[in-house]
Amino acid sequence: MTLVILSFAAGVLFMQLQPGLPGTGWLGLSAFFLSFFFRQKTLYLPAAFAIGFSWALGMAHLRLADRLAPEFEGGDIEVVGVVSSLPAAGERSLRFEFEPESAAVKLPDRILLSWYRSPSDEENPSILSAPVHAGERWRFTVRLRRPHGNLNPHGFDYEAWLLERGIGATGYVRPRTSPLLLGARNSFSDRIERLRETVRDRFKRVLGETPAS
Repeated sequence: MTLVILSFAAGVLFMQLQPGLPGTGWLGLSAFFLSFFFRQKTLYLPAAFAIGFSWALGMAHLRLADRLAPEFEGGDIEVVGVVSSLPAAGERSLRFEFEPESAAVKLPDRILLSWYRSPSDEENPSILSAPVHAGERWRFTVRLRRPHGNLNPHGFDYEAWLLERGIGATGYVRPRTSPLLLGARNSFSDRIERLRETVRDRFKRVLGETPAS
């Protein structure tokens, strides 16, 4: 069984090493080779390799299919959804993952939003110190674009990082309409993220603005 698992992993790795994403026609390998698991043991290893390759290929196509359609880039979109990650506060903005629930257009299952502080908010920093929390349901007007990252040798691959997290678009909250808090979701993952936020806030209270914090 160990060799079968290693062969499956090798198939996944082989797919990752391809210079381009193969077409969906290769997915038929899974159905074809799966039958060998119930017939001949001598074919277990090549069958596991092919299934691993097909599984990784299928997951890649699913992730890419969940990206923002090009025609929706750059326009204002009103969306209702849930904050699904621990918000990260910067000097002038807040960044968080958002799961759309309803919108006038088809949006990816998960997007990454930034909420920037406007000049009029300078006298009230609490507006963006912690305006949203994991699990809250909000209505935003957003402007989105497809995942994109600079391709620098030996640098951080931002686009690959977005793909790993299942994020199909990035963007920011627009001031066209006032953001509105509509309630909260209480899933298991939401409770985990709120617990993480509680721990982080305690670090900040105890340690203050120090390198240790």
